[in-house]
Amino acid sequence: MLYVSDKAVSRWENDECTPDLNLLPAIADIFGVTCDKLLRGERRPQNGEPPSGETAPPTEKSKRRLQAIPNKKYSAFRNFSFISFGLALSGLIAAIICVLCGKEDNVTWLGFLLPAFLTVAAAACETLFTFNGTAMPDEQPEEHAKLVCAHNAKVMRLAVAAVMADAFVFGLCLPFIGAPYSHTVDIYQTEALFMPGTGIGCMLALAAYGIYFKTVRARMIGKGTLKFSDEQAAAVAADNKLLLKISLVSGAIYILLVIFSLIAQAHPDMFYFQSGSSVADYSASAVFASYALMPMVCAAGAIVYFCIKNSRKKIKN
Repeated sequence: MLYVSDKAVSRWENDECTPDLNLLPAIADIFGVTCDKLLRGERRPQNGEPPSGETAPPTEKSKRRLQAIPNKKYSAFRNFSFISFGLALSGLIAAIICVLCGKEDNVTWLGFLLPAFLTVAAAACETLFTFNGTAMPDEQPEEHAKLVCAHNAKVMRLAVAAVMADAFVFGLCLPFIGAPYSHTVDIYQTEALFMPGTGIGCMLALAAYGIYFKTVRARMIGKGTLKFSDEQAAAVAADNKLLLKISLVSGAIYILLVIFSLIAQAHPDMFYFQSGSSVADYSASAVFASYALMPMVCAAGAIVYFCIKNSRKKIKN
């Protein structure tokens, strides 16, 4: 009920350490005693205090105090999660700097290496923060177990968002592996590789969500650390179906654009046009147009998904 491990309680019981000072009022409320009883190890009877061995019924103040513990724990987890988001943002900034400054020296590959290192470190940090931020509702009153599951759900939502952001930045910078070997002529500027990277980033972010939903979430539900009502499960299933459909459509369009850009690069003669006495080459423009449409397709898919999802909620309400 205090969101601490059983090992911590065991250490308290064996006098190896003491609880945090902020937890003492909550512990006193749980056992229906005063903080003085906890600190002195003896009870001093007062008017209205229950006899020794009995516990007082929980008051509204004690309930609020217990409910404040998971809120504080989630706030601490949220603050730690900023580290993960910050590392992902740092990776993106490092990629931009490497691309803009390293083009002449052919070190644009650092635009992938640095973000890769930072995003992997961010995902690892977020995983550790999540393990520390979740709680187990074993052998607890049903009312408190619901609070624990609700707390765990909030933690997992933020954790999944952080890992998906890390995966997106990783995929966004993935095309820079081959940047030194690309033709840096006009449209083939390395900055343009950010455009096809958006699709790769979206795919990796969706893959991260799929792994969470099929493995981590299912395992947590099996252990009882997450619980959802039938209505909530149906809503999540409907959202996932919608996400799958939009992802398939957007992914198909994205793949067609990739194929078109590859054809334009491999066979630029297909885009020569006779205009009067001059011959114009539109292959570079064709490649750039396909690159520019890639992030637009990803953004359009995300906008459609959230618009339909929000409209469903409004209709339901």
